[in-house]
Amino acid sequence: MELLRLAPQLEECTFNMMETTEPGDPDPPTNNIAMPNLRALFFGANCEDRLDVFLVKLYLPVLEELHIDSITNLEPPIDLVSHFARWRCPLRRLLLSDHETQQMVMKRVLLQVPTLEYLHLSSSENNPAACDVLYALADRLGSADGTVSFLPRLKTFESFNTPPTFSWDVIPRIFSVSFDGVDPISPASLPPRPVLQRVIIHVNPEPDTNEVDQETMRRYLYLKRIGIELDIDPPLLSSHHSSV
Repeated sequence: MELLRLAPQLEECTFNMMETTEPGDPDPPTNNIAMPNLRALFFGANCEDRLDVFLVKLYLPVLEELHIDSITNLEPPIDLVSHFARWRCPLRRLLLSDHETQQMVMKRVLLQVPTLEYLHLSSSENNPAACDVLYALADRLGSADGTVSFLPRLKTFESFNTPPTFSWDVIPRIFSVSFDGVDPISPASLPPRPVLQRVIIHVNPEPDTNEVDQETMRRYLYLKRIGIELDIDPPLLSSHHSSV
């Protein structure tokens, strides 16, 4: 903490290993530290020890990128809802691993950062975080005029080791594109390209992609046609292309 206090002009900071107090020890008697210029903050492995206590002491009003990549569960868990609400930062990029999101309600977290443009999640079999984000994105049209009420600036969403606990028809809906009355053959019927342009979803364990209905597949292919970069593993699109 004292290193940060001595570097108020710091714009980017990476911690590859961090030791705070031992469990059961009192917190160090230090005041909160404002970092008025810190735009990117990275925590690698071996930074898990009371990371939330560390973040509580920071004020990051201009933070644009936060990357946390833990290898063990965090204790206590990170309360990003409170941190983002306190910082009110213009966050654009957020990268979280499975261990950070195990105990998070991701929609509550992401509602605090409407400026987000890039979201990367890595999950595990029992982690609902990525699926919760998919459904929140699918339900984000806020009014009849098509206003997007949740992550309106999101351009890229990447999810790895995503448990197959979602319905395949939810993915076309996350782009906030209306498919009603659209003729996939006529160029005149093509809607404006949505803000969300790139989605990568790696599903694990591998589900049965034969369960995807024909209408959902047509929507997938339609999104590809209007320029959306949609990459799903297992390769859903290529395996069904000939039958659509």
